[in-house]
Amino acid sequence: MIVSAILANSVVSAQQPRPTGDDRFEVRAGGARAVITEVGMPRSMGIPAEFRSCRLSFYTRGGELAHRVGRDCHPNLAPEVDEAAALWEIEVTPTGRDRELFEIWYIFPERRGGEIRLFVRQGWDTELRIEPPWISTLNFGLKGIVSPRYPEAAREMDTDITQCDVRVEISDAGSPTWVEASRCDEVFRAAAEDALRMWLFEPPVLDGSPTRTAVTVGVRFSESIDAPDEDAPAWDMLTMSALPRALPGQARIQLPPEPDLGGRRISDVPPPPKPRPPGPLPPHRDPDLVVDHRSFAEVQIYGREWPPGLAGEQERTCDMLFQVDSERRVWAWAEECDPEVRGRSEAAANQWRLVHGRIEPGEVFARFRGTFVFPASGDHPVLRIPEADLVAPERDELPPYLETYAPARAYHRIPPRLPRAFATDVLEDQVVCEYGVRVSVRGRPDGFTFVSCPGAYAPYAERAIGRWRWTPATANGEAIASTTVVRVRFDQDEVASASDPD
Repeated sequence: MIVSAILANSVVSAQQPRPTGDDRFEVRAGGARAVITEVGMPRSMGIPAEFRSCRLSFYTRGGELAHRVGRDCHPNLAPEVDEAAALWEIEVTPTGRDRELFEIWYIFPERRGGEIRLFVRQGWDTELRIEPPWISTLNFGLKGIVSPRYPEAAREMDTDITQCDVRVEISDAGSPTWVEASRCDEVFRAAAEDALRMWLFEPPVLDGSPTRTAVTVGVRFSESIDAPDEDAPAWDMLTMSALPRALPGQARIQLPPEPDLGGRRISDVPPPPKPRPPGPLPPHRDPDLVVDHRSFAEVQIYGREWPPGLAGEQERTCDMLFQVDSERRVWAWAEECDPEVRGRSEAAANQWRLVHGRIEPGEVFARFRGTFVFPASGDHPVLRIPEADLVAPERDELPPYLETYAPARAYHRIPPRLPRAFATDVLEDQVVCEYGVRVSVRGRPDGFTFVSCPGAYAPYAERAIGRWRWTPATANGEAIASTTVVRVRFDQDEVASASDPD
């Protein structure tokens, strides 16, 4: 069965598809095989270097092929990419199930008329066969994994095996920015989302710079998961050997979420970092600081190194994840981070002296998160840790340059309203608008940063967000201005809704 990507009412204009000819272009993902015979190429547009890449994903819904343009695509490029997506000819087998297929990037030239480059993402969730020389691949991998816990509330439920498909959007630093589970009960959905939010990925690199991406991961819950045997299929052996082993009554990760792989061979998961020598023994004194982050074991902090300050026009921040194992070996890496301070932040954080506290069943590492804040004045940086994670000492007894932090939290959300006569050529069932919102010390919006939103929807999204109210962020208990991400969703056949990732 051929599922055509040419959608009704799409405006093709002067764009033309590029046939693959005798060169094979084939993708296997999510238990499906997609054979591409024609590739839609957008018009060549001159665009500044920082906005030149645009992501495009193909998937199936209700047996029909569909696509989505990445939220980070520049507004001037998104319509061109959307039109080009309608020109792809793709044969998908088998049909009948909703699944993610593959993801590509168009790289536009800096000058109009230049060549547009096409990249396809390759990783542990896809297998590619690409013969056309004008199509390139991008590698994608895993750096850190947290195994979900079997939810206690589900033990009283009459369930045998439950699987969630979890869609994860990933920043250019490799950390999840949006996690949403589907196809499972709410009690399992929350457990799967909580775990996947703590994963760390190796993002694709375009023109020497990491770029955003997205992936779907399967989480399979069962109250009696046995250890794998040697006859287990390839996907199962990968699951159990490359990822934390599932304990009875917990969860198993499946990469990808569809076990019916049709004989495909899974790409290798990148190996873990090389072992480091054990860290020094802790001194015979109380730790300077004790933190306990979510489901991880607590961390005792005995020594700290600080990155040098950096003066600039504005404050810079770097979100860090600190980890220590049972031999006191420390790893620390940046998640969302200003590139100007990433190197100095990671170098300093890896010199911290950390010791894990008690590790409960199901906990693999001791970890905590913190944010280095570099004042625009160039003064000494501070590290902010989540207020809820602080165990000892009391907030007013913290060592110098350490602060507690609580993010702004929305308590009054206004969904957007569309006029009765509103008309759009967007064919998706849902439209999502995303903004960075500056929240004042009074908890009111103090400016927007556009991230993504189809043009016709933007005024209604911004009007609604302007009426939101937050409990302001705090540092050491004092209200401060902050920036948060807000997503407003328009359901084409239903009322619109809004969400705050926090």
